[in-house]
Amino acid sequence: MNLEGTRDAQSTSNVRDMYVSALRELRRDAGCTPERLLKYPELYAALERRVQRAGVEATTEACVTELGELIKRLGDPFLREGLLAAMRLDPKFQAMGVTRRRSSFQAYLKSHPDPAVRAMHIHSLRQFERRENEAIEGVANHLAAYELSAQYSNTAYEPLSQDEDSEEIEVNLFPRVHANSSTYRFTPSGAMQRHDVVKQLYAPNHGTVRTSSWVIEYFADRQRGALQVESAFGWRLSESLELEDGTRDVTFELPRVLTPQDGLYSVGYRVIVNSAARCSPVVFWTPRSGAKRVDFKLIFTPEMKPARAWWFISRSRAEGLREPDETLGQHLEIFDCTEHIYIQKHFEPTGGLLTRKLHGIAWQWPDD
Repeated sequence: MNLEGTRDAQSTSNVRDMYVSALRELRRDAGCTPERLLKYPELYAALERRVQRAGVEATTEACVTELGELIKRLGDPFLREGLLAAMRLDPKFQAMGVTRRRSSFQAYLKSHPDPAVRAMHIHSLRQFERRENEAIEGVANHLAAYELSAQYSNTAYEPLSQDEDSEEIEVNLFPRVHANSSTYRFTPSGAMQRHDVVKQLYAPNHGTVRTSSWVIEYFADRQRGALQVESAFGWRLSESLELEDGTRDVTFELPRVLTPQDGLYSVGYRVIVNSAARCSPVVFWTPRSGAKRVDFKLIFTPEMKPARAWWFISRSRAEGLREPDETLGQHLEIFDCTEHIYIQKHFEPTGGLLTRKLHGIAWQWPDD
């Protein structure tokens, strides 16, 4: 047994937890100001050492700037921009309460002229907070790993190399999704009836967590009671909150923490839609780092056989809804199986899927 490796992991975990707690508190009220940063001496000391290593005078203001630079190195733009706003480190969001800053950031995303930015908008402020927490974990992990490596190094706190200083911070909390498979069933009126999902997960490293949260919504109907979410296998639904706009804020929990040695682990859930509203003619999934495959299976009744269907990879839902020229080869075959109509698409490009891009299928209803 590698006892030294175990101690290192425990030390990193303890230091990380300390930084997580400090960063969450620092996010509150007036956010990250020089005066408030001094209230968290362990976090301040870690930032001070990083500033000194960069050959800069370690003033409190420089430590605040260093924290902002660390956040800017988060690879996921949603996590990066959201935490900068929450911490009051983005000049566009300077309200004195974190909830007000969160609301301003939400409104900013919703009204932004760039479709890629608008695609990051979500309705739930609670989900914004969860994304901020994910970003905080990423920054804390990076700080803790740096502190531990410096502790065991004979050349601790040498000046940062250009490559190290520009390296993105990966956030590896919940196990990554290797593959995502979705099956959608529609009623004779074109309403979505059910959405079944199977995911293959894997732990890229040690230190992942057991729970994952996100928001599920049905674009065609914002009435309360429209969505019911259930676990199918591999994990349990630990929380399902219905929000005012009818969306579901869900949390799933694995039976234990996964490790890299576990390989691929499959989980599933289903969404039952209790609505007669015809579905907006588009379905999609947005891959994150590590995703290799996504597939869609759409099952319609003969009465609502789509006139045409196509696949897309785009920055926004609106862009995916635009029918491409037939010469591009994106139109899909529509299979008439007598009792049902079937459309499918598999995305499995060499090198993995494009992160932060919507991968999906859109179609035209027969009477549109």
